[in-house]
Order: sequence, then C-alpha cells, then structure tokens
Amino acid sequence: MDLTQAPSTSRTDLAGNLPAHGPGEVPEGLSDIILRRGKDEKVIWRGRPQFWHLAATAFHTNTIAVYFVILTLISGVSYGLGSVVTLAVMGAGALLILYVLAFLYAKHSHYVLTNDRLLILTGLAVEKRVSIPLSQVGAAHLKLRRGDVGTLALEISGSRQLSYLVLWPHARPLRFGKPQPLIRVVENAPEVARLLTEAVASRAEANDLVMEVNLDSVSATEGAEDLKGAAPA
Repeated sequence: MDLTQAPSTSRTDLAGNLPAHGPGEVPEGLSDIILRRGKDEKVIWRGRPQFWHLAATAFHTNTIAVYFVILTLISGVSYGLGSVVTLAVMGAGALLILYVLAFLYAKHSHYVLTNDRLLILTGLAVEKRVSIPLSQVGAAHLKLRRGDVGTLALEISGSRQLSYLVLWPHARPLRFGKPQPLIRVVENAPEVARLLTEAVASRAEANDLVMEVNLDSVSATEGAEDLKGAAPA
C-alpha cells in the first residue's frame, strides 16, 4: 500500500465511534497520552486488538490445539486411555495459559493514531509506549482475516531501529533485523488503513511545505548575495 498519496474516498473520523471504547471515553492508561499531545495534534483513531484473533495469531492457540489433538489420538492408539487423559490435561492447561495471556495483552494494548504519530501502548507488569512519527512510515501492508478484522504491518524508513522484544506482540513475525510494528487484528481494518494513508499523506504534504518555506527563508537572507549574479542553468 503506497502511503505517499491520499485515497480519493471521503474521510470518516473514527475518533467518536471507537471499535473498542464508547464515544468520548478515554481508555485507562491513555488519558495522559491524549492530554499531552502537541498543540496541533489531533486523535484520528484509537482501538485495541481483538482477543480471539490475538490468541490465534500471536499465541498460535489454534495450531497448538490441533497439535495436542493429533498427539492425543496417536498416544491413545499406542499407549491407551491413561496417556490420553494425561495429554488432554496438558493440552488444556497450555491453552488456558495462552488464552489468559492473550486476554491480558488484548486488554492492556492500545493503538492511538494522530495526525502526527502512531502510539502503541502494551505490556502487562511494565507498560511499554512506542511512538512512531508518521514521517517515518514508508508503507503499510494490510492482511484481512474474517470480516473487517485485519492487521496492518508498517515499514519504517530512516535510521531509527525499533526493538522486536519491546514491540511484541505488535511486531511482524520473523522480522528481527528491521522490525515492523503491527496494528494487530483490529476491527474496521480497511477503514483504519485508509485513515493511516490519509494521515501519512497529509503529514508528507506538511513537511514539503515547511521545507519550501525554510529554503525561501535562507535564499532571502544568507544566500541573497550569491543569487544576484547567478545565471540560469
């Protein structure tokens, strides 16, 4: 998905129609982030991962469940009922732990998209906050699951290096060298992708305008004498 050009569809602000929170409600842990935003910074969208989809994608609960079912069947044929009960209890215990972790991460993970940056808040015992300027977002890859639930993987340009461990579970799998942040399994994913595209495009236009103003300022002061006798190339 090219983020350098804004889409032609009309803009719909989701800030008052949140997929994870009621209109006007500020989620716990986000109030200070939102209140401390920049002078011209506006919240465009905020949301959080969907529990069941996070369990399946980040904690691989479906794959592990299938693994234990197959292992239990094979063990039952080879070793009898006792091994079946043992493996079934082990599998249920493992899945319970993973589902609890997925529930806690889904509850304590938040995404906040503004016209200036993307904030990712995550962590259980210790809250981790990752701020990604939109000027560093080069591309985004949207992957839909069921309905309008999907994941956006962001390619980060520039020299800044993000930590895979700090981002997890909001990091694209197996991208250790140059981690890609994820807006993971959120509702209205195509609409979120559109809002992100518009925000990045608007930010790029603003940066170009500032650059032109700065160049004009320099040429009118420090470079004025050099420009007087300059001939066109």
